[in-house]
Amino acid sequence: MSRNLHSKILEAIGDRQTWETRQRLWYQMRHDGIPRRRKPFEGAADLHYPMADTAIDKFKPFYLNSAFGTQLLATFTPMSPQLGEAQGAAEQAFDWLTRNRTNFEQELDSTFDAMLMSGRTTMKARWDAQEKAVEYESVDPMFFIVPKSTTTLNKAPWLCHVKQLSIVDYEMESTYNQDPSFIARIKGGQEDKLDAGGKEQEKSQREGITYSDDDSIIILFEVYVRDAQGWIIHTFSPSEPDTPVRKPFRCPYKFQGKPLQPFVSFQFEVKDRGYYAPRGVCERLAPYEAYANKCWNTKADSMEFVTKPLFTADNPLANTNNIRFRPGDFIPGIKAVEMPRPPISLDEEINNTRLIAQENIQVPDFGASDQGTGESKTATEMNYVASFSGQGIQYRGRIAARSLADAYRLSWALWVMYGGEELSYFAAETRKVLPAQARHDNYLIAPNGSPDQWNRQQRLQRAVSRFQMFRGHPNINQEELVKSILEEDDPRLIKRLFITTSAKQANEKEDEAVEILLLMSGYPAAVSPGEDHQLRIRLIAGKLQQLSAVGAPVDPIARQRLQEHMAAHIQMLKQENPAVAKQFVQAISALDLTPSPDGAAMPGTPPPPLPGDSMGPGQGMGMGMGMGAPDMEGMAV
Repeated sequence: MSRNLHSKILEAIGDRQTWETRQRLWYQMRHDGIPRRRKPFEGAADLHYPMADTAIDKFKPFYLNSAFGTQLLATFTPMSPQLGEAQGAAEQAFDWLTRNRTNFEQELDSTFDAMLMSGRTTMKARWDAQEKAVEYESVDPMFFIVPKSTTTLNKAPWLCHVKQLSIVDYEMESTYNQDPSFIARIKGGQEDKLDAGGKEQEKSQREGITYSDDDSIIILFEVYVRDAQGWIIHTFSPSEPDTPVRKPFRCPYKFQGKPLQPFVSFQFEVKDRGYYAPRGVCERLAPYEAYANKCWNTKADSMEFVTKPLFTADNPLANTNNIRFRPGDFIPGIKAVEMPRPPISLDEEINNTRLIAQENIQVPDFGASDQGTGESKTATEMNYVASFSGQGIQYRGRIAARSLADAYRLSWALWVMYGGEELSYFAAETRKVLPAQARHDNYLIAPNGSPDQWNRQQRLQRAVSRFQMFRGHPNINQEELVKSILEEDDPRLIKRLFITTSAKQANEKEDEAVEILLLMSGYPAAVSPGEDHQLRIRLIAGKLQQLSAVGAPVDPIARQRLQEHMAAHIQMLKQENPAVAKQFVQAISALDLTPSPDGAAMPGTPPPPLPGDSMGPGQGMGMGMGMGAPDMEGMAV
C-alpha cells in the first residue's frame, strides 16, 4: 500500500512542477527581488521595488482583524430549538479557549501570509493530548501534496502532508518505528538512498520534500486516504516506502457524525476549479513590480550620470595626469556633457504603476486616491470609488470566512470530543464550566461579524452613529446600545465601566438614602451632575410626603435642608432636560408637603404622583415610593 501511495505522490509532485517553479519565483520576488538580467554598465543599480511585499503587509491586518476584531470569534446557531439555552455558553467557551489555550492566532497569521503569497495554503488542527488543547499548524504550501484532479480537500482521494522532523523529534514520537537501523536508513544526507524508480520519477525528486541533504533531518509522508467510512492515515518515509513508520489507523475526528480530516484550505481568490489554480498577490502583481523595478533602476542610472557627469574637450589636453577634478576648480578647455532629461517623470510613472496594481488586487487602503490621473475628484466621486473598492475587499473577506468556518467547526469538534466534562473557561473575569447541554456539535458555526471588521475606526463611528440615532428609542435595548460602543473601543471596558440600569438605580437609591439621613441631621449634601436627578427628586419628595402624612414633628432645619437639596436636583435637571424638570415642578407644587398643626395626617384627596412613579404617593424610597423609570414619551413637550 505504501509503495502504491509513494508512486502516486511522486506523480503528483511531477504534475505540479510548473506550479513549484513559479512559487520559488514569487518567493524570490518578495524577499530578494528579481535581479536585472543585463546591467547597462558596471556598478549600475539593481533595486527592488517591494510592491508585492507591501501589499501583503496591508492585507494581513485586514484578514486578521476580520477574524479577531469582534468580541466573540464565532456564532453558534443550535440545530434544535431545545438547545438554544446553552448557545451563549458555547460561544464564550470556544472564544476563550481558542484565544487563550491554543496557538490559533500565531498560526493563522502565518497561514494568511502564505495564502497571500502563494494563492492557496493549508492549516492543520490536531488534538494535543499532553497540553489537552487544540494545536494548529500552518502548513507550507510546498509541503502539502494533493492529486492533480483535486478541487476540494474533503473530496480528494488522498492528501499528503510532508513532515520534516529532527531525529530528536522523531524519537519522541512513541508511535513511530524506533528501530535504530531503520532510523539510520530514513534519515537524510545520503543521495544513494533516493528511491526514484525510473527516469520519470527522478523528475519528481525535490530536496526537502522527498529527501534531505541534512543527516539530522527525517522526512515523512503522512498520507490521509479516503474510503467509504472516512480517512485512514498512512505514515512512511519516501526513502523507504515499503516499511511503515507506524501502523495505519483511522482518523477519529468527526463533526455532526461525519468523518473529518484535520486540514483546512485557505485561498486568496476563486478562479478555476483546480487546487493549484488560485493566484497570490505576488503572481497578480509580478508584471507591475517588474515595471516599477525598471523605472526605479532607470532613475538610479540617470542619477549616476547627473551626479558624476562626463566631460569633453574641444582639443586634446596635455599632461592630463596633472588635472585634478575638485569642486570649484576651473579647467580650461573642458566642459561637462549635459545629459538630456527623461521624456517622462519616472516618479509619476512608478506611482501610476503602484496605483494600477492596487486597483488590480484592491488593497484595503485603496479607494479615495485619484488613481494617478492628477485630476481632483468631487466628494461624490470619491465615495463611489471607495464604495466600489469596499465591495471587492468585503468579497475577499467572505472567501476567507468560508475557510474560517471550516476551521472553527473542526476546532469545536476536537474540543467536544477530547475536552472532557470539566471544560472550563473565563467570561467576564469569572471562571465557568461549560454545561453538559452545551457540550455537543449540533450547531451551525460561522465566523462572527462581517468582513469589514478590519476597519476599527469605521466600526466605532458606526456604533456612535447608531447610539445617537436610537438613543432613548422605546424599542431599542439601551443597555446593549451602550455596550456596542464600549465593545468597539475595547471589550474589556464593558466589565470595567458598564453598570446595568437596575444596579445603577440601586446604587443611586442607597446613596440618596444616606444623603437624606445626613440632611435630616442638619448637614448639607452636594449635588453632582452625573447623578440620576429624577430618581433622587422622587426619593426626597417621597420622604417629605411620608413626614407630612405621618405628622411626626420634624426639625425645621432638616425640612429646609431636604427642600434645598431637592431644589438643587431640579436645577440640575433643568440643564439636562427642561421639559421633564417643568413637569416635576408642577407635580411637586400640587403636593401638600407640610404637616398638620396637631401632627395628624391632613385629610383630602391623594395628590397626583410625580412623573415616572409607578405607584401612588407615600410609597417611595424602598421605604417609600415605587421608582419606575420616567415615561420619556409622555413627558415630551
